[in-house]
Amino acid sequence: MAVEAVRLESIRPVEGEGVYLNEEIVLTFSQAIDPSSVASTSLRIVDDAGREAEGRWEVVGRQARFAPRPVLSGTLTDGGYLPGTVYSVDLGGFPRLDGLRGLKGEPLDRSWRWSFSTAEVGPGRRGFVFDDASPGTGAHVSLSNARPLHPGEALVLECNEPLDPSSLREEEFRIERVESGAAAFTCRVKARFLANHPEGSRGPLEPCAVIEFMPTERLEPGSYLLLGSGVTLTDYGGNPVWPAGLGRQPHAFGVRRPPPSGAGELESQAHYQLSFLDRTEFLSVAVPGTDGLAHWSDGGVLSVRFPKAAGEGAHGALDLRGLEDRHDLQATTLSVAKGAQVDLGAGPGLRVLRAQGRVHIAGHLGRRISQTDEPRPGPAIPGHPYVDGESLSQWLERARAEDWPWTVLIAGGDLVIDGDLVVNTPLLLVAGGWIRVEGRVDQPPGQLWLLSEGGGLRMDPTATVPDLVIEAPDGNPLKQTLHLAAVSAPLPARVISYRWLEPLVGGRQGAGRYEVSYLPATGPVERGRAVKHPRLLEGEGPVRVLLELFVTPGPLWDPPSLDFVTLRWATDR
Repeated sequence: MAVEAVRLESIRPVEGEGVYLNEEIVLTFSQAIDPSSVASTSLRIVDDAGREAEGRWEVVGRQARFAPRPVLSGTLTDGGYLPGTVYSVDLGGFPRLDGLRGLKGEPLDRSWRWSFSTAEVGPGRRGFVFDDASPGTGAHVSLSNARPLHPGEALVLECNEPLDPSSLREEEFRIERVESGAAAFTCRVKARFLANHPEGSRGPLEPCAVIEFMPTERLEPGSYLLLGSGVTLTDYGGNPVWPAGLGRQPHAFGVRRPPPSGAGELESQAHYQLSFLDRTEFLSVAVPGTDGLAHWSDGGVLSVRFPKAAGEGAHGALDLRGLEDRHDLQATTLSVAKGAQVDLGAGPGLRVLRAQGRVHIAGHLGRRISQTDEPRPGPAIPGHPYVDGESLSQWLERARAEDWPWTVLIAGGDLVIDGDLVVNTPLLLVAGGWIRVEGRVDQPPGQLWLLSEGGGLRMDPTATVPDLVIEAPDGNPLKQTLHLAAVSAPLPARVISYRWLEPLVGGRQGAGRYEVSYLPATGPVERGRAVKHPRLLEGEGPVRVLLELFVTPGPLWDPPSLDFVTLRWATDR
């Protein structure tokens, strides 16, 4: 019976110009899509510079939906789409092996490319830049802090619909003391969005927009008002959300007194600093949707460890199948799909499979060289030591020049093997992230070498760590954004109630960026569950810190890093 190919039937939005900064891309197909076929190799949104739009793909039946990451900054430049930018939606189809598929493996009939441009922002902008699900009305903001604030704690306002971050102007707000007989006191605030979720995406009791107002001066114990003058805060449709006549019904709040002991504010606060010096604070779990694990060393920095030997990515995203006899594959990502059989051939010499991002072997990858080319002494076999201070790249050059019959897999991110890797040659596995083996790795006894953390139970227990240096690239070789992440253990370890204050973060953005968010202490590690402030989590107790590093293509190799994250909370004495 002939297999009916999947067809792309429609794309929304229909108009490709002026796409809103929060607008979903909806692709409708002729039949249901296999969610596992949706990956960065088969469906991606990139701008002219090769930067991927950030957000989340969701597949439901015949539709694939892309929801861009919400905008939080007043410049409107930190969301999933950049304003005033042209993007291409690339769909992989037949004859590509890594393309979109139906539930029974039917391929998309052909590859597609569709372009759109996002709304312009800036001085004198005209029209709306966001899609408002309820354009006729605006929901009012309300105070979320029902109890008195602790010293150093911020005031938080919430709204049941998302708001336009460019309409938040902190100079329009002030805090005044209102107690009779107290000296007059007025101070300004620093304001920022902590969350701005799409309407309808949260539970019935969860707000869409969350705004933090931090006083610029110390507030003594007492009663206060948050006031606004000429407030321009609006929702996506331009509707005011700061209630009219608020001067008659202000946002009132209190600041609690220090402990009776008189020990002062410091004794009503506590903190825990995550400084990347203690490996017990670190979970080695993979974070779905990333290329791999960021480098959590004992040196006090969370960083990017990207091997120069991960290559130039010249072959793009590769999904290998059948006979693969190229001697040096240089991919952006490299995979062997579940059920696929890949044979690296019987030819002699060095075979290197490298990718700038993740390498994932879910099927069978094998190599069996002819008997006349069985492994002979090489530099990593006892009695043939490495050259002192030799780098991985230098070793590869020497192995190539002397035609050693080795098999080498190198990942800039994680190297994941949950299928089979079977060779009859010496085998070297390298990862800038972690090596994760839940499948089978089989090679001649004593001929497995690992250059990374990690491993697996079904591996040769005599595996050796070679004395090679993982050197950083000379320039920036990336063809697409490298996204690494790490997750802390639940912190602090004591299971008590925490009233979270503003966390402190130290690091450097470099030529990329870092992001810090927070997850519940239990449950799956999913970026969609993370929030920007611990107080936005449901329940009480410890939190897990999600740390993400993004390295973008460009002229310079200057990856971001994190030095510390300090969790702070108010305490009772």
